[in-house]
Amino acid sequence: MKGLSYLSKLNPKECFYYEEPQNNANLTKHSFTFDIKRPFLLVNIGSGISILHVESETNYRRITGTRLVE
Repeated sequence: MKGLSYLSKLNPKECFYYEEPQNNANLTKHSFTFDIKRPFLLVNIGSGISILHVESETNYRRITGTRLVE
């Protein structure tokens, strides 16, 4: 989380979300800032996938994930 928070401050457009992702006619992309007002899920894709439940920069937990390589 600390690295992601640093990255978002270094390049604010790196992290984003879509408002109403199921509505293709009104698909709007927004930059995501870490002024956390409510919990969210963070999906990280690297050599595997991790899904984190984030409540704050210091309060988060890994929910699930996979490994793609051994």
